[in-house]
Amino acid sequence: MHPLQQRVAGELASIGLGSRDSGDRGDRGDRGDSGDRGDSGDRGDSGDRGCRIAVGCSGGADSMALAHICRALHEHGHVSRPILIHVDHGLRADSAADAELVRTQASRWGLQAVIEHVAVDRQRASLEAAARTARYRAFSAQAASLGLDWLLLAHTASDQAETVLMRILRGTGVFGLAAIARRRDHYVRPLLGTTRAEVESYCRDMSISYAHDPSNAEQRFLRNRVRHRWLPALAGENPRLAGALCRLADSAREQREVLDYAADALMADARMDADARMDADARMDADARDADARIAPGVGLQVSVLKGAPKPVRVRAYAMAVAQVLSETQALGLESRHLRLVDELVCRPAAGTVPLDLPGIVVTREYQVLWFTMRMHDSADSASLVPDRAGGTDLASIHVDGNAGPYCVRCWQPGDRMRPKRLKGRSRKLSDLFSDAKVPRRLREAAVVVARASDGEIEWVQYIGAAYGAAISVSLTPRDPTASNKVSE
Repeated sequence: MHPLQQRVAGELASIGLGSRDSGDRGDRGDRGDSGDRGDSGDRGDSGDRGCRIAVGCSGGADSMALAHICRALHEHGHVSRPILIHVDHGLRADSAADAELVRTQASRWGLQAVIEHVAVDRQRASLEAAARTARYRAFSAQAASLGLDWLLLAHTASDQAETVLMRILRGTGVFGLAAIARRRDHYVRPLLGTTRAEVESYCRDMSISYAHDPSNAEQRFLRNRVRHRWLPALAGENPRLAGALCRLADSAREQREVLDYAADALMADARMDADARMDADARMDADARDADARIAPGVGLQVSVLKGAPKPVRVRAYAMAVAQVLSETQALGLESRHLRLVDELVCRPAAGTVPLDLPGIVVTREYQVLWFTMRMHDSADSASLVPDRAGGTDLASIHVDGNAGPYCVRCWQPGDRMRPKRLKGRSRKLSDLFSDAKVPRRLREAAVVVARASDGEIEWVQYIGAAYGAAISVSLTPRDPTASNKVSE
């Protein structure tokens, strides 16, 4: 076995993938599977040989070498037969040639190839970032579709060194120096300890054909300038600079693990799950369960617990909360400055419901709870946690019993006033009454109001209850014949 194959086998074994035990079981599995998908090759024996894996294959030297290595490891009984996934971004007129190279090589090696075409948002400031977003979305979709356990990517030590230097140039924080992770979610990068020169040497040794992307030489991309200009220049001062940058990344990752440990403990102490949110709303009004069903599930953290932790631990906990709500690709637009805004929201005095609209996510402070909720709409100005004005309640189905009818049943409107029982006839704005009762803002606009048709005087309001002197009973749903208010009564 080639030394690089042995190195990759060791990397995979370190995460429990490619053990000899699972490989030995696989010798009986070369019969294939009739349920295959893709352009070439068969499903192979992944069911017999353990985890189902794929290789993200651009057609370049790194990914073609990794695909060849995984095929060799399969033949030696270490891993299941790999699938090659190629993402065509359509950014070059000749990009189809790369896809054809992957398809042809997969056929020669007896492997399945999946070619995915994606549309890249060319309006984004960074075309590289837009392509990466589209690529990882495609990877995630294929991982789910193919039932993959692991998706192997061919990032090398050279890529790692470039990434660290790029982040230094952009002014990253300490944990940004951790750069490319060896393993994250279902992604594994077994070549991260191997240089690009070693990979290209392997391709020569094994006579592997690979594509040459002309955009890798374009100086308009920062990575290319770092690769071809800044790293060689700095290597004049330290010939082992690339290795030093990789060690810096490893050190930063170790420090990050320490902070993660502390942030995990903080999350455990501060966490309120979505069920707790619904329970809290249900205590306010039985119909709140219906309103909350239209709110995207999220993660809630108690502000009082967060405030007791050091700021770095708090900020790391915010990042963890985001990761639990959004996928890696959905969270790509979120930066450290956004997490600092979240911390400012936590540290400010309590003031009812305050939403913070961030890329892909809405962070809302509802009194003493901080909620992380997936954005319900694409546009920034429409990302709201407030449900439809009717609140999902069929106003025509609401039954009102009282001696001052007929009644008008509607939703709350700005400027509404009433005379609640607890104020003994004194008039006050509903918005103030909602604040006093700590009704979350996302529920207010859907609140049901019952007013006399004769003069518009409000007799009853959801979450607040009946007006002073009103003899009225309101049924909102068949399940809850009598609507009440447990907050203000």
